[in-house]
Amino acid sequence: MHKQHIVRIMDDAEPGEIGYLGYHSDFHDDERSGEDATLEELADMCDHDAEASNRHSFVGNHRLLAALLYRYVGRQQAGVIMRDIAERGGLHGMNGQGENDSSFRDLGIPDGDAHWVLPA
Repeated sequence: MHKQHIVRIMDDAEPGEIGYLGYHSDFHDDERSGEDATLEELADMCDHDAEASNRHSFVGNHRLLAALLYRYVGRQQAGVIMRDIAERGGLHGMNGQGENDSSFRDLGIPDGDAHWVLPA
């Protein structure tokens, strides 16, 4: 699965504003690095992308997952995991929704196998 590059889009930002997160596109006039994105911004970006691509059943799931990750592994590790999910197109993208290839094979899960086990 091809990971997407997350950027901070500044096209309509006023001076002093931080813009918003999105995926790199030649259509944006002003993109900056998205490396400083917070856990909350990454979860919001994924939820907004799910909504924009009519994957409504995924809206809110990224925020819930971010909260659980924060609770169990802390802010830094939760941010690393959420960035990986976001770069894969969110949970909806990882599942193969829309134009994305699924992440099943990348993560060691055979497609269509009802009795899967993660590698040891």
